[in-house]
Amino acid sequence: KQPYTVDDALAATNTPSIWKHDPTTATYTQINFKDNMTAARERMMHFGSSAVSWPATVEDGKKSDYFACQITGKVNIPEAGKWTFACGSDDGFRCILTDEDGKEYSFEYYRDRSYDTTLKTFDFAKAGTYSLYLIYFEYVSESALDVSCAKGTYTSFNSSKFNLVGTPESGVT
Repeated sequence: KQPYTVDDALAATNTPSIWKHDPTTATYTQINFKDNMTAARERMMHFGSSAVSWPATVEDGKKSDYFACQITGKVNIPEAGKWTFACGSDDGFRCILTDEDGKEYSFEYYRDRSYDTTLKTFDFAKAGTYSLYLIYFEYVSESALDVSCAKGTYTSFNSSKFNLVGTPESGVT
């Protein structure tokens, strides 16, 4: 079954018997990926010019559709208070940040879509290291994923305020 929702992607990544290939493991300091993007569509991405290709999406010389990936890591929230996270994606995702006490902060876009951004403001009780878990799926055609943040509360993406998580400019590394 091709991933069409976040739950389909989660089921697929947890069912090795249906995988066509062994998983690919790679290390990145930022979440900023793309493939199959036309120049016009890439310009719509917030960080398209710096996005890299997915680590493993080529099969028989063609870019892949119908894939899912899990991304795990740690992020350092430098100070308590309100932070807005933005996930630009084509297609769906679920992102969960968990503090050392197990409190979860999450947001998602559940189904497929053309590249768009979902924002969520979290009021972190304390600074510190948070676990990050992100599941993403690509249904068909173009694929893109980026995660950025800005200190404060925002209801729309502002390119002068948001920076990719993992960059010194974001403050969240």
